[in-house]
Amino acid sequence: MGPREQHPLGIRGWQDLRLTPVQLAALNAELEEVVVRHREAAAQGGATPDAEEARPVLVQLQSFPRRERDER
Repeated sequence: MGPREQHPLGIRGWQDLRLTPVQLAALNAELEEVVVRHREAAAQGGATPDAEEARPVLVQLQSFPRRERDER
């Protein structure tokens, strides 16, 4: 990677969230809002001075209930 390119962000340490189904739905809605906001801004700002540095980005997030650690 060149000096101006960023390394992918590793998101760790979120595996121990404890959320109700309602809280999980709210979290997912907020995450979607963030991605939509950035997508819309990119679609409207194609002529910005740094547009030539823009690269396609794949955002992967998964949030779903899992078993307790001691459940088998």
